[in-house]
Amino acid sequence: QIWEGAYGSRFELLVTAYETKATVYQRFDLPTAVTATEHAAMLANQPGVRPVTKLANQISLGEIYFRTKRYADTLRLMAEFRPKLGMIMEADNPLYMTLDFVEAACHWELGHDRPAQLRKARAIYTAYKKLRAAEDPQTIRDQADWLAGKS
Repeated sequence: QIWEGAYGSRFELLVTAYETKATVYQRFDLPTAVTATEHAAMLANQPGVRPVTKLANQISLGEIYFRTKRYADTLRLMAEFRPKLGMIMEADNPLYMTLDFVEAACHWELGHDRPAQLRKARAIYTAYKKLRAAEDPQTIRDQADWLAGKS
């Protein structure tokens, strides 16, 4: 409420503020993080918000939906934002590998051809770990945690 009073209709700033709140709350209060990210998504659709900000919010929302086991919602969002990524980043960007992993994990969780999805997720994990272990250890840990115990 303070941000909305201070920023008024400067929606770009409000989206950033709510995204920051969501990032902080992801550590200890996922429901509040979901609410903040969803509020940022609503604000991201307002006039004056840059497409890249809206896209970043959609990615954040997909991430938090995945973390809260909303797999169908995650896949729906990915179908919306993934085609837009090609306009702003190269095809070999490591983010695509992360998205491929999340997509396979969602399909596995939803029971869609589990053996194939698990093979895909493991292959992506192995390749991502080799490519990005030093730069992105948190994603490596997250992927390893998801893979643990899956068969």
